[in-house]
Amino acid sequence: LKDLPYLRDLNLYGTLVDSTAFQVLAELKGLKKVYLWKTPLANSGLEKWRASYPQLEVIGGVDFTQFGNPQLVPPLIIAEQDLFTDSLLVELSTKASKATIKYTTDGSIPNEDSPLYTESFHVFVTTEVKAILSMSGWTDSEPASSTFIKSRFTIDRLRASVEPHGSYTAEGVATLKDLKKGGSSFGDGRWLGYLGDDLNLTADLGQVEEISVVTVGTLTDQNAYIHLPQSIKISVSEDGRRYVPFQDKKIPMADGPTAAMVHNHLIRSEPTLARYIRIKIKSQGVNPTWHPAPGEPCWLFVDEVLVE
Repeated sequence: LKDLPYLRDLNLYGTLVDSTAFQVLAELKGLKKVYLWKTPLANSGLEKWRASYPQLEVIGGVDFTQFGNPQLVPPLIIAEQDLFTDSLLVELSTKASKATIKYTTDGSIPNEDSPLYTESFHVFVTTEVKAILSMSGWTDSEPASSTFIKSRFTIDRLRASVEPHGSYTAEGVATLKDLKKGGSSFGDGRWLGYLGDDLNLTADLGQVEEISVVTVGTLTDQNAYIHLPQSIKISVSEDGRRYVPFQDKKIPMADGPTAAMVHNHLIRSEPTLARYIRIKIKSQGVNPTWHPAPGEPCWLFVDEVLVE
């Protein structure tokens, strides 16, 4: 240690140092802090050593209170897939054996009154599962969230108002009804990309059905100029001529960069008879002001339209 004149912090954790160590440490003029956690000195009166060597900050252990209550990591929500046609088994998991998982299946954030997870469960309708991890002395985790989407009705025909950009055509408009979800990579061949264009879709179920949920999948990847749409407006018709409003959804623009992510927009309404579904997806058009290239044309990426 005498060969380290610029040493400022010394960690003696777990060693067998005794009181003679301070005779050496006092000669190290640059030394400011000594950590003595789990040493014989830590058990023999730290205040004595602090009083005898006031030039040193003698630390006997970790003061966890300075960090507040540490926060737990969210639990995992596990299922074989996020699209299904009949039912789907969902499992919640954590490696924290002493922690408990609270969850909801209505999209609300779990709290102390929410069900306690004890075993895997099935979902039979489009369901947004949220779960938190709780343990005494720790801050609850942020909620984990997954949406599992049921495709109850098969779309017979689907028409689009504009063609996708030539670089991102996948298998054409049929890509939107093939039950194969695009991932978080815009180049995986399952997304339709539209540069600066709004998109209007008309789905034909083949016959009149009672519907209550329409789901539209979109992608965000700000590094690739891909943003959420501004809004999604849905109207429905029994005969293809007279359309009535079903439901609208306004989607706020992110206020800063986020990771690439798939978004499933669930648009619910009261059960409504419909054969034809008209979906108007309004693009952001251009990059927002916070983007590195503000005002440049941006992309709308769409995949999978599902009806329940």
